[in-house]
Parts: sequence; structure tokens; C-alpha cells
Amino acid sequence: MQTGTEMGKRTHGLSKHPIYRIWHDMIQRCRNPNSTPYKDYGERGIKVCERWQNFENFRDDMLPTWFPGASIERANCHTGNYEPGNCSWVKIEMQASNRRTTHWMETPWGRMPMARAAKQLGINRSVLAKRIRRGVTMERMFVRRLKPTRRADRVKALQITGAVVAANSLA
Repeated sequence: MQTGTEMGKRTHGLSKHPIYRIWHDMIQRCRNPNSTPYKDYGERGIKVCERWQNFENFRDDMLPTWFPGASIERANCHTGNYEPGNCSWVKIEMQASNRRTTHWMETPWGRMPMARAAKQLGINRSVLAKRIRRGVTMERMFVRRLKPTRRADRVKALQITGAVVAANSLA
């Protein structure tokens, strides 16, 4: 029995490599109306360039800079197509913040997604979201605890903010 290459079928040998799955999924979300993410890509007019319709071309362009855990990113993520010059590899964590549903905010550390700000602060994202809904001021938004629970923590919090309060008024 002949193998695929002996019968004249060309194979790239990378069907098990993560870059092949990335290419395949990219093609599906842009061209296949039955693919779940098609509504966010193909239906919005995002396309894969003619050159990258062929896996070998995509591989030749993108494999040299690929790294384990990489995700493909379009420089113009809202309207740009998948094509050389508009795509690069980023860590999957970074890619997750490039969604249309990501909530961005100004923080003492610069502009960042709300989830990253909460992580940097060491609190749950839902806690930060609740503070935003309540209208907490920026000065108080980025403290680990708004209301310390133990008396010693309340004294410490007041010392940090520079407030001078008699110890017996904290009881």
C-alpha cells in the first residue's frame, strides 16, 4: 500500500504542530459560516489574505517567530485582516485583553484591562467592578481593602493615609 507522499499527495508534516491548528482555526472563523466564531470574524468582513489560504505560505511567514503558547494577533484587531505585516505572535494572556468586551480603565500603573488591574492590586475582578459601579473615587479605588476588618488594620490604614485619629475613636 502506498503512503500519501508516494501517491503524489503533498504533505507538510506539521498537522500536529500548534501552528497548524492556529492556521486551521483562523481559516474556519473567517470562511466557515457554521463555525461558532464566524459571526465575530467572517461576518464582520475579516478575511485571511490569498497567500495564507495555503498553509505552507502561512508556515513560511509565521513559523520563524512562533513560540510555545503563542496566539496570533492582528495589529488592527477591529478591522484588519489576517495577512503578513498585520499579524504577529503574542502570549495568550495578552491576546485575551484584545477583545471587544474587555473593560479598559485608567490606573496608577497606566491604562489596562480591569482584570489585569485587579490582579495587580491583588483583589478579585468582581470587587473592582463593584467599586466602579458604586462610584468609588480613584484615590480609594486602588487600595487593597476599603474597610479593614480588624482594629489593628484600621489603625494601620489610617496611618498610611495620614489621618490623625485618637485610638479610642476607632473602637
